[in-house]
Amino acid sequence: MKNLKNVALLSPLFIFILGACEKANWSANEEKNYLDSCTEQAKISTNKAFKPEQYENYCTCMLDATKEKYPDINKLNNINMTEILKMADSCRGSFK
Repeated sequence: MKNLKNVALLSPLFIFILGACEKANWSANEEKNYLDSCTEQAKISTNKAFKPEQYENYCTCMLDATKEKYPDINKLNNINMTEILKMADSCRGSFK
């Protein structure tokens, strides 16, 4: 019975740890750097044809898609152009 109590007490902790493992390990600084770089590149490639909030929406979409695919930022170097283009295509609606 004592083991059952221990399991019951540790269950929420175990669930928290599992949830944390699934979350992106990107720091706030890494996210900011990604967004800044994305915004700069998007402005260059579109000749600054869009409003600031459109770039922000697009790059936030790209960041979310990247973090979903690569929650471990250390594995981001495995990304390939095909994946980037798929993500970019799915985020293009942000410019409308």
